[in-house]
Amino acid sequence: MSAYAGCHAQRRIDPDFDADTSCWADNDAAESVLRAWGWEAREQEFRDRSRALVEKHWSEIEAVARDLIIYRVLHEDEVMQLADAAAGDPDADIDQLRQFWARQLAEFREQHIRERDDQEDDD
Repeated sequence: MSAYAGCHAQRRIDPDFDADTSCWADNDAAESVLRAWGWEAREQEFRDRSRALVEKHWSEIEAVARDLIIYRVLHEDEVMQLADAAAGDPDADIDQLRQFWARQLAEFREQHIRERDDQEDDD
């Protein structure tokens, strides 16, 4: 289902998004999984379920996307705090997490951005 989620999210923010030409890699990946498990007949079920999950969790998706634009890389704990806060969890406190782990998060981001940039240079 996750292979379909990105295209559903993109369509939600851009109704003119051309999924046929832009989502071929995700669709191919999903097709391979469906074929491996013998679930080809369930493709529409998985697409529909993926769309429903994107709709249900849209506030969480937006919160994570906003911070990805700012920070480029997020630690899994940040993702969980952002999603929990967006879903209304009163105990989720991204600011407290970031203050507590400030140095470690900065090093984590620098390392992952450097690795991604190096990989892009190799491509």
